[in-house]
Amino acid sequence: ELGACVKAATNRGKSPVFGAAQEGHAKVIRLLAVLKADITKPTNAGWTPLAVSVQQGRVEATKALLLLGAPITIKDLKHYAFALGNTRQLRADLQAWAVDALAQHRTFHA
Repeated sequence: ELGACVKAATNRGKSPVFGAAQEGHAKVIRLLAVLKADITKPTNAGWTPLAVSVQQGRVEATKALLLLGAPITIKDLKHYAFALGNTRQLRADLQAWAVDALAQHRTFHA
């Protein structure tokens, strides 16, 4: 309506979702998803919004992307484990996010 395109990207392939993920703006990510932005679109260098949110330690943005259905790749997991410093915390976080996702699914589909 206002002329903004949620699918636009910079010359390096950075989408609005990527920028929001990089800066940790979970609410913006959710809004862009509602507006049909691609939450999985990688940059020209192959970085996904999920990978950059993990690499930057943006926990809420990472959680938002996961709850919206962003696929988890081995690269994403390696970035997250490295950012945390251990895989034990990664496992605990993934389990907590799975519980959150299930609770939200039940809320949305009840």
